[in-house]
Amino acid sequence: MFLSSRSGRKGPIACLVGLLLIFALYQLGIICGSTRYMPTAMMVSKEKYVIGPFDRKTYTYDRYMPLIFIGGVPRSGTTLMRAMLDAHPDVRCGQETRVIPRILQMKMHWSKSEKENVRLTEAGISKEVIDSAIAAFCLEIIARHAEPAPRLCNKDPLTLKMGSYILELFPNAKFIFMVRDGRATVHSIISRK
Repeated sequence: MFLSSRSGRKGPIACLVGLLLIFALYQLGIICGSTRYMPTAMMVSKEKYVIGPFDRKTYTYDRYMPLIFIGGVPRSGTTLMRAMLDAHPDVRCGQETRVIPRILQMKMHWSKSEKENVRLTEAGISKEVIDSAIAAFCLEIIARHAEPAPRLCNKDPLTLKMGSYILELFPNAKFIFMVRDGRATVHSIISRK
């Protein structure tokens, strides 16, 4: 499980990510003190968010915009691809955050755990609500961790393990999957350490 770590750093980061997800759910009005205020059918938000003004421009983004996801095995050229895309003035692909893969792993853990499914159902939180909250959280991370641009990009090599789920969250997403000779990748990993 990803919460156990050798260095002791992943635990606090996972807790922070969990708290941020709870905060996002709270901000969306999903988590509240009483279930009597919760509607019987949850609507997935179709909000647009605005970043600006930067250079006298305002950028609007939502989960239906064509986000770009770069992934692949670590040391396969994902950083080079990110740098090349960042060179274009209309594309902004910030540094690797490692937050989005952890959020997606947590969601996959919840969906595989019968106990968690029962807890979420008893709390009145449907799959659509969770998906909407995760999409909003991931979109905030992608959009706000660097300067805005008309096209946003995320580079986390292990994100594409959950590519089909990302496509559910962001239906117009585009994927760049980096492939490198396995021998060269292993050599790069070994020689880097």
